[in-house]
Amino acid sequence: MNRGAKYYASFIVGVANSMEYRFDFFMNLLSTIFPIIMQVFLWNVMFSGAGTDRMYGYTFSQMILYVVMAGAVSKFTSTGVENAVNDDIHSGGLAKFVVKPVNYIFFRLTGAIGQKFSAMVTMLGLTAASLFVLRFIVNFSIKPESVILFIFSLALAVILNFYIFFCISMIAFWLTLFVGTYVFMTGIWMLLSGVNDVPRTVINGGLDLLMTKPGSLQFLQTFGKYNFGLMLPNIIAGMVLIILGWMRSGIESSLLNIALFLFYMACAVLLTYAFSLISSLLIFWITSVNAVYTMYCALWDYNNMPMELYPKIIKQIGTFIIPIFLITNWQGMAILGKLSVSELIWGACFPIVAFLLSRLMWTRGIRKYISANG
Repeated sequence: MNRGAKYYASFIVGVANSMEYRFDFFMNLLSTIFPIIMQVFLWNVMFSGAGTDRMYGYTFSQMILYVVMAGAVSKFTSTGVENAVNDDIHSGGLAKFVVKPVNYIFFRLTGAIGQKFSAMVTMLGLTAASLFVLRFIVNFSIKPESVILFIFSLALAVILNFYIFFCISMIAFWLTLFVGTYVFMTGIWMLLSGVNDVPRTVINGGLDLLMTKPGSLQFLQTFGKYNFGLMLPNIIAGMVLIILGWMRSGIESSLLNIALFLFYMACAVLLTYAFSLISSLLIFWITSVNAVYTMYCALWDYNNMPMELYPKIIKQIGTFIIPIFLITNWQGMAILGKLSVSELIWGACFPIVAFLLSRLMWTRGIRKYISANG
């Protein structure tokens, strides 16, 4: 097979895939048309109510032309290549392209154009028909040279969109280790159902029974129950992603790196326990911790990406003020050599401080506890 035939075949496969589910194809087209119609009516009302022939520097006919073309162009330019590339990286499908005489980028580009080809032809026809009708309704004209420039710029926009999202999807090579750590630690968080159940136990008077049992009340409450059903899938998936990310990042599997990673993983488990307990223990001072729990979940989700992707102010807050990044970032960044000595010490010491704070809050909270029997 010659060089061009390979990519032509990729293009044809993309066209065939796009037409495999015709109902979805036409529903996607309708999902583009309806917002355009809605905006046409909206701008018609706005121009009619404004009593002027221009808004934001556009005439009514120019605004309608922009609305129609913007809606069509947004459908043309989105390729969805980021999902395919991400799947190839994480599933190992990229390996088959490495051993074959195929340019992976050009292969994905031709496939993406093929998948969009049917929609492009259909939308171009609908756009041309819409502009022909609107030409008589809103009285505007289009020059032939403008049409040529539009088609040329549209082709460039498709290619530019493809390369932008292709570059973004390449981040998956570096994110696997961090995402795996995030998934693993989410499993640990879900495992600590006894910690998360503190507010309900306090409100229902469930601590009364635990107080009659020998042993540490905090230990009995926080480690008395586990949610293995939610924990196991995350733990297993997290471990697989961590191993894959470690291998693909080219990190040396030395005893020092493994020990360093496991040490900060243990620190992260301790910090997760402390943070979860602190947020739950607020029930001793306020009537509901639902808002606190919602905020904690939102902060937790900041860990699903490396903190280096965030602005500097977010990194500073997440490291020193609300050190949520210590839970999933310190393990990977430590073995990659991206942490200073002071940051390594901070990552090791703060979980202990947070645990001691949670212990202090537990002691103070129990003093305020009023049992169901008064």
